[in-house]
Amino acid sequence: MPSRPIGDAWITQLTPPGVGAIAALGLRGPGAQALLEAFFKPVSASQESVQFGRFGHALADEVVVVRRATHFELHCHGGRAVVAWLVNLLREAGAVEIAWSDWLAQLSSSKLQTWAAQLLPDALTARTAQILLDQQQGALEAALLVVCQVLQRHDLTLAARRLEGLLRHARLGQRLTSPWRIVLLGPTNVGKSSLINALVGFERSLTSPIAGTTRDTLSALSAIDGWPVELVDTAGLREPASALEAAGIERARAAGADADLVLAVADSSTPGTLLHTDAPTLVVINKCDLPPAWEPAGLRVSALTGQGLAELFQAISSTLVPEPPTPGEAVPFTAAIVTALHQATAHVAHGQADEACRILEDLLGQATSPDRTG
Repeated sequence: MPSRPIGDAWITQLTPPGVGAIAALGLRGPGAQALLEAFFKPVSASQESVQFGRFGHALADEVVVVRRATHFELHCHGGRAVVAWLVNLLREAGAVEIAWSDWLAQLSSSKLQTWAAQLLPDALTARTAQILLDQQQGALEAALLVVCQVLQRHDLTLAARRLEGLLRHARLGQRLTSPWRIVLLGPTNVGKSSLINALVGFERSLTSPIAGTTRDTLSALSAIDGWPVELVDTAGLREPASALEAAGIERARAAGADADLVLAVADSSTPGTLLHTDAPTLVVINKCDLPPAWEPAGLRVSALTGQGLAELFQAISSTLVPEPPTPGEAVPFTAAIVTALHQATAHVAHGQADEACRILEDLLGQATSPDRTG
């Protein structure tokens, strides 16, 4: 232990909390070097920026120290007890423990790149993570810098076109860390529960030939074409036989009103009527493996045999994301960014190039914490 606390050093856990083979801690600040000299005893020759040794005094453990340009990394055994011991040892010596998100903000002068890095762990699929990684590597920042340059030339037509191009992906950008909500609606016994089970690949909803089996909303998380989705099964829409069923039907209608996409399910083997909603809707005609009793327009599928499911998956994907971004393309990924782009667009429409540029420059400013709403 140093004879006196060593200040001006920050410690954080860089790897996710939990048990693993290896954990990584970050140590930086003016006092970081002194802390390393106080606790780290190398047992191998330095290999460029990497060195193996023991950390501690009477109680010690093996670590690998990596010297980065801006900080040190301590790679240690990944058990919770070892990580907690190392962090407490450094805290007792004067280091300040900070959240990894604050660590990122300290290391970066780019607000947008820091926000994207902080949101990356919340990405739900590899596809959405790649989009956020593109923004963390500067895609959106570079696009906004170009718009600022265009505004400084007072080319309002080109600026408006570039802002419109960025906002084309606004809806997608706010679904990178939360799923699209897809609600299955339709009369009883059209196979909604069977269909949701077929879509997610396991039995999430109870199925039965008895009408009214599903009386509440049931949801399951999945991914379609790399986009995260929450599929919601609902009570069949009919004249309720009880107060309990009526409550389930009301919840079904409310779920449909809040949906990003409604799958209006009908049964091809039993004549009926097609459901109409105010939400974006795909009409799905289920049980196409049975002899048809009517032939309404819609996507024909069989939850039992799997017929038509590939086409349904494609239709869902293209409805949710009609224009997927190309690799490396700029995507506004928080509600705050989208709001700022709309404000800048309004200023451009009124010929206020300087005001629009000021808003974009604020987005390009010093790193802080991301807005996670929307």
